[in-house]
Amino acid sequence: HAQNIDLASLSDEDVKQLVAQTVDQIVHDPQNFDYVVLTSSNRMHYITTQLEKTIQQMVQTLRNQQTLTPMRPQNTELIFGQPNQKQALSGLSFDLPDNRTVKVRGRIDRIDSMSTKEKRYFGIVDYKSSDRKFDFNAAYDGISMQLLTYLDVL
Repeated sequence: HAQNIDLASLSDEDVKQLVAQTVDQIVHDPQNFDYVVLTSSNRMHYITTQLEKTIQQMVQTLRNQQTLTPMRPQNTELIFGQPNQKQALSGLSFDLPDNRTVKVRGRIDRIDSMSTKEKRYFGIVDYKSSDRKFDFNAAYDGISMQLLTYLDVL
């Protein structure tokens, strides 16, 4: 079950216990057989241990990030513009000549937000497997539009 936990308030030991408890619940859930393979052999037990260590490192990294900013995760895996799906956001639609339309749909990995007395601010987090930074020149040239598209959807 989902819990609203402020990661910035957790110690290293809290993170370790939370991750271990969560992995154990998932792997040994009698109602869910999706992960039963992780208990099927010594090799799979080792892989489960490695996955748990990786998750702990990721949670500690997220916790460390949250100690540096008042931004907090608002939504994850937010779908926009998908037909026939319950979604929180509409997609983008651009009319073209000859009665044609381009419809943009997708999924935003994470939206962070913070509020002041005057305004609410949003941050878009796009998880990548490689090290990439936002390139203002590429965005200006229309080459790198993903993050700007996400902002437009918001």
